[in-house]
Amino acid sequence: MFRGPGPRGLNELKWGSFDGHLLALATRQGANVRRARVEEVRWDHGRPIVRARGCAAVAYDLLVVASGVNSVTQSVLQALPIAYRPPQTTKTLIREYYLGEDTVNRVLGTSMHVFMLDLPRLEFAAIIPKGDYASVCLLGEEIDGALIRAFFESPQVKACFPPAVSLEQAACQCQPRINIAGALQPFGDRIVFIGDSGVTRLYKDGIGAAYRTAKAAATTVVFEGIGARDFQRRYLPACQAINRDNRMGKLIFCFTQQIQHRSIARSAVLRMTRREQQRGGSAQRMSMVLWDMFTGSAPYSEILGRMLHPAFWLRLASDVILSALGRPQPEDGGVGTAGGIRTASESITGRGELGRVYQPGDILIRQGEMSDEMFVIQEGQVALVQEQGGQEVFLGVRGAGEFLGVSAIFEKQEQTATVRALTLVRLLTVDKENFMKRVHQDPAMAYRLFQHMSRRVRELNQQVKALNQELDRVSEGRRGDKDAAEPDSGGNSKSK
Repeated sequence: MFRGPGPRGLNELKWGSFDGHLLALATRQGANVRRARVEEVRWDHGRPIVRARGCAAVAYDLLVVASGVNSVTQSVLQALPIAYRPPQTTKTLIREYYLGEDTVNRVLGTSMHVFMLDLPRLEFAAIIPKGDYASVCLLGEEIDGALIRAFFESPQVKACFPPAVSLEQAACQCQPRINIAGALQPFGDRIVFIGDSGVTRLYKDGIGAAYRTAKAAATTVVFEGIGARDFQRRYLPACQAINRDNRMGKLIFCFTQQIQHRSIARSAVLRMTRREQQRGGSAQRMSMVLWDMFTGSAPYSEILGRMLHPAFWLRLASDVILSALGRPQPEDGGVGTAGGIRTASESITGRGELGRVYQPGDILIRQGEMSDEMFVIQEGQVALVQEQGGQEVFLGVRGAGEFLGVSAIFEKQEQTATVRALTLVRLLTVDKENFMKRVHQDPAMAYRLFQHMSRRVRELNQQVKALNQELDRVSEGRRGDKDAAEPDSGGNSKSK
C-alpha cells in the first residue's frame, strides 16, 4: 500500500492512492471537498473561520483537524485561543527500492521481514515487498546518517537484496516525523484534533488510530455536543486509552531492546519461533507476540498480557538455556538468521510466513472432531469430503482466501466434513477469543465473514435445488417405468 500515487520515478501507474480512495468514499457519502491549502484559521464570535488559498473565508460550526504532524497546517493553528499543543515526534526513515516484481517475489516473497539488530537507537526495522518495490522502514530515536549506514551494512539486511543492488541508490527517500507522545488537550470549543495531530499508536498504523479517534469525536458531536467540556467528557477518554496502551508498548520495546543486545536471547527467540511454526496449532505464543507487535494488529496491552503468561516464560527460558549450551537450531530454515527475524516460518514458497504447512494428502480437519476454531486457507487447495455409510462423498474444492469451520467460531461443534490437502497448503488457525478481539478492532472483518457465510448459504440453496430437481427426475422416471409395466385387463403386461 502506498499513500500517494507511488514512489518517485514511477513510469507505469499500477495502483491508486489510498488517501484518494478514502476521499472518494467520503465524497460518495456527501462530503464537499475543496482542494485548496488552508492558510488561515481564526475565531469570530465563538465560531471557527477558515480561509483557504484562492477561496473566501467561511465560518463553520465545528472544525475537525486531521492534518498529521508533517503538515504546515500545524503552524497555522498555533495562534488559536486553545490549550492544544502538538504531539512529541521523532524522525524516521522510509526508502523505496525498485527491484522489479519478479525479483521482489524471488528475494522477499510476500513476507514482511523484521530485524532485531543490536544497533543503538533502533527500535524497529522492516523490509516490506510492495509490487515492484521493496519498502525499507526504520523507526527509533532520531534516525540519522550513522544509524542508516549501520543498518544497511549489516549482513542480514544485505541478504534481503540482490547483490547487484546498491543500497545507496533508492528510488526515493523521506524522513517523516511520527508521534511518540500524544498532543496536549486535542480539543477545544468547536474544534477537535483526530489521528496523528491528536494521538496515535506508538510506532504503528496511523490510519487505525485515526479511525478510532474520528469515531469517538463523531460520537461526541452527535450525542453530547461540540463544546470543550463535551469533548473532555466523551472524546478525551478514547485518547487516554491509546496513550495508556502506548505506555505498555514502551515497556515491550524495552524488553525487545534487551533481546537485541544479547545474542543468546536473539537465538532463543528464533529457536522458540521455529519450533512453534514446525508444530503448528494454536499455542504459538512467541510467533503471535512478534506478529502482533511488529504489524500492529493487536493492542500493546494484549501483547503484554500474552508475554506475561507463565507458559511463554517457561518456553523462552528453556530455549535460552539451549542456546547458551550451543544446541543447534531446529531445522526449518525459514524463520531468520542470528540477527534478523522474519515474523513466521518456512512457507510453501520457501519464504517466511504465518500458518502451518501441509503436504498433498494430509488431513487438515477430520470429520467428527469437536472444534471452536476457524481456519483460513492462505495458500494451496483442499478437498472437502463427507463420510456417509462407509463411503466418501466429494463436496467440493476450496482455495486460498477461503474460510473453513466458520460456524465453530460462534458455537463449539463437530466438524461436518474432512478436509484433505490437494496441493501444498498453508493453513492459519483463528480461535474464538482472538477472532472476537479482531472484530472489536476491525468491525469490517465481521462484515467480510458474513459475506462469506451468505455466499455459502446461497451455494447450499443451489445444491438443495439441484438435488430436488434430480429427485423429481428420478421420481418421474420410476412412475414411467411403473406405467410401462402395468398389466391389461387380461393379466398381460402392456407397453405404453
